[in-house]
Amino acid sequence: MEIRGTIETFEGRRACAPLSKHVLGWRRHFQWYVVAGMIVSGLIGNALLELVAPTWGFVASLAAAAIGIVILLRVAPSMAQSAWRARGVPAHMDLVYRIEDQALAIVGPTTETRLTWGSISEIIPGRDYWLFVGMGSAYFLPRRFFADLAAEAAFLRACLEKMSPEARARSPKAAAAAA
Repeated sequence: MEIRGTIETFEGRRACAPLSKHVLGWRRHFQWYVVAGMIVSGLIGNALLELVAPTWGFVASLAAAAIGIVILLRVAPSMAQSAWRARGVPAHMDLVYRIEDQALAIVGPTTETRLTWGSISEIIPGRDYWLFVGMGSAYFLPRRFFADLAAEAAFLRACLEKMSPEARARSPKAAAAAA
């Protein structure tokens, strides 16, 4: 059985967002707590500076924080994508997800990844993806690759049949979708 479709190069980031929540919980936002702490301390520092020299300190700190957030959210991701494009990484890749006797094969034009069934510890759903989790990593399968819900259920059922009983037990939502 095969499933085919095209993905964007950086679609994996979006697809694996549920994995972060699933594995890390509240800790997935730690970097934002650090950034917030830096902003708050900068604002307090500038407010104290305003007491000594009442000028533009507070407004300047707000502007700096706003610029920093814009850079963090908008510029940094596009810079990474541009850097990869400059190195010949395509914007889209056609992939085939193939269920084999010993592994789930993910085949692209220049790469092939084989996830042995014993290495897959669970299958968890994202909003638009299925995540195949194991060995400290996750591989995503876009749900749009399936022609309909019946094809999606058949593919998941075939995968679950190959996985260990422990991995199936950790994949209740995949089992429900496959039923």
